[in-house]
Amino acid sequence: MVFIFFLLNVPDRDSTKSSLKVKVSQLDLLGTGALIPGVVCLLLALQWGGSIYAWSAWRIILLLTLSAVLLVAFVVVQILMPEIATVPPRIFVQHSILAGFYSTLCIGSQMMIFIYFLPIWFQAIQGVSAIDSGIRLLPLVLAMVVSSVVTGVLTSRIGYYTPFMIIGVCIMAVGAGTLTTLQVNTGEAKWIGYQVLFGWGLGNTFQAPNFAAQTVLPTDDVPIGTSLMLFSQLLGGAVFISVGQNILGTQLLERLEGVPGFDATFIQNEGATTITLLPDSIKPTVISAYNQALRKVFQVGLIITCLTIFGALTMEWRSVKKNMAEKEKDGRVAAERR
Repeated sequence: MVFIFFLLNVPDRDSTKSSLKVKVSQLDLLGTGALIPGVVCLLLALQWGGSIYAWSAWRIILLLTLSAVLLVAFVVVQILMPEIATVPPRIFVQHSILAGFYSTLCIGSQMMIFIYFLPIWFQAIQGVSAIDSGIRLLPLVLAMVVSSVVTGVLTSRIGYYTPFMIIGVCIMAVGAGTLTTLQVNTGEAKWIGYQVLFGWGLGNTFQAPNFAAQTVLPTDDVPIGTSLMLFSQLLGGAVFISVGQNILGTQLLERLEGVPGFDATFIQNEGATTITLLPDSIKPTVISAYNQALRKVFQVGLIITCLTIFGALTMEWRSVKKNMAEKEKDGRVAAERR
């Protein structure tokens, strides 16, 4: 942070000279006021539905209705007020931006499913601590980082990001498929290999939507485009963590309610690490049920991973090199006019 503070020189834009009143008037207060409560209502409905309350309960119906109304209101505000819109329609309807938004939504969803629930699998099935479960996730994270760096270098040399995204989705789908086969007795070599495969494909696809935003949009719109990609990634992750928790809780209740002398809500409320405290007579049954429940969650991640291919295939084949040259030329022309 110290080096960035002293060495990074960001030139001022015309907008930085505007008064506070002008800056506030440019905020999308109506859109933000509809979007945030709408997303919160959706997350609460997905978190509570089927576990705390039945899907037919009035609370869940009300939350889903409010979510739909508020999200539709957000879209209407963006269309009617494009000058100050959080997501200007002129950007969102661009072919690569729409494909990138969809792809990033899927990538964020399945990435968070596996990154969030794999440590739970290590804790519940292998009986390790929370710290050790995080360490055992390193193969996925390291593979993703290395793959992302390699993909970035190759993209800058070749110029095209779309082929890496298509290849990455295919690799990622194979990795996600292998992770759905995890068993109670799965060996170390297998779960490490499965993670490396998934992480490598994830790294291949991770940067492509941002490359697309930087390539197809004018320089002034690039921050909005990249922010849109980040938003879709975080939104997908938040929604499908709630979906995964709902599936896990529902599956555990269904599979453990028949175990004599055992309260199925105990594991659901207290967490995976409490399995080690159970009597040996029921521990294997609980571990097996937990494994099957987590595999159902991983299957959701696999489905979303496979759906990502539609975004990858519809992404435009645009050259990063050609775009950079054009923007540099436009920048020089603009500087000369000033």
